[in-house]
Amino acid sequence: MTGISYRELALFSSHNAETRLDRASVTAAILFKHWMPDTVRWDKDEKGTPTRIVVGANQARLITDAKQPLLGMAHEISLTNQGSANVFVWDKASGQFNRVVTTMTKPDGTPPPALSLTSAHPAYAALSRGMVYRGDVPVMGRLRYAFLTPLVDVSDHLIGALTVDVGWSDDLVAAKTSLLNKLVVIASALGLLLLAITLFVMSKLLRAPIAKLSAIMKDSSAATRLATENDDIGVLAHGIQQLRRRADELNVQVRIDPLTGLGNRQQFDEALDSSLTGDHSGGAKRYVVLLDLDHFKRINDELGHPAGDAVLRETAKRLKSILPDISLMRNGGDEFAAIGPIADIDRVALRIISEISQPIHINGAIAHVGMSIGIVQIDNTSQSGGDLYNKADLALYKSKNTGRGQYTVYTEQLSVVERKCKNHATAASVPLAKFGINIRAAAR
Repeated sequence: MTGISYRELALFSSHNAETRLDRASVTAAILFKHWMPDTVRWDKDEKGTPTRIVVGANQARLITDAKQPLLGMAHEISLTNQGSANVFVWDKASGQFNRVVTTMTKPDGTPPPALSLTSAHPAYAALSRGMVYRGDVPVMGRLRYAFLTPLVDVSDHLIGALTVDVGWSDDLVAAKTSLLNKLVVIASALGLLLLAITLFVMSKLLRAPIAKLSAIMKDSSAATRLATENDDIGVLAHGIQQLRRRADELNVQVRIDPLTGLGNRQQFDEALDSSLTGDHSGGAKRYVVLLDLDHFKRINDELGHPAGDAVLRETAKRLKSILPDISLMRNGGDEFAAIGPIADIDRVALRIISEISQPIHINGAIAHVGMSIGIVQIDNTSQSGGDLYNKADLALYKSKNTGRGQYTVYTEQLSVVERKCKNHATAASVPLAKFGINIRAAAR
């Protein structure tokens, strides 16, 4: 009907959320060990996801005392994963986990109220036994999809928990419910139309009407032509024409980011895979460009999420004015992407950085953001769309890690140098390779 069934979309959405949560949990463990050098290790299961984080004696005291480094670590985890991060301390006397650090804010930008995980909390039973918890957790009257990793000392005594999440889980449920309602309406209309066609054919038993109906169902041009006829077949052809048009509209909607009107991550993945196929000889060189806003989280924290949405819309508008003829997508959060031929990539990259850095006026306030860019040329040295993404992501990491507000074009030499510079993230290479990407720590 629309090229994708509701069941397929639901399975895709659920799998995507699981994969994002796995990435977030691994990234959080890596950044925890990076920020807390006294961390002994983080254990993981056969899939590479953390099962617990073991810290040394000095680290255990730091966590218990809730020193300032914990807040910096939590903010970097939050920025990298595009979700919130929290640290809880286990209070043996009261038998509950008390939150000491959080990146979560209320809709008005103020800090949330104090929070303790008691026996009524869905994660309590697992965490109190030193086990991870994955699933929905209540936050300010809603649900977030979260991963909670226990923190233990070298004697295996519970000292706290590190939590990360990937967003509001009820947003996903609402989106799937809305799509289901649309599909039910179209399916019902098609069912009634097919029933009417069947009754019409059975009552008339005429060869000519049957031939016309067959042409309508097989050929959209026949439906357009017959829709002008002043008879029952014309009415049916017109109805089928309208249903086909609506089905095409829905098929487009599932590939569009509703906030910016750009393509979404699904469209990006499709464009990435198709970029290596077909004959693209001649013309301008083609590139995969990853664009990441600098200091975007500060906009949400200081001006609120509506202001953040306004910044994303304005960023999309400016990118479309610079790159009007190639595919533009918003991958999620504050990351954008472009795929296509670009005649002068250096000039275009510098123009993007310059125009995005211009002030954005929002309801009397002025927002300032920047942009870091990672670029890779599409050529026969890349084996897959995933390979292209990894190279562009590595170039983006280089831009972020060396000051932001700049662009980097991927080279094989860059790959060698950057991997040597990122020796603190070596532990991530095995588990993160299972997800087909290189997770990068956001530059502080």
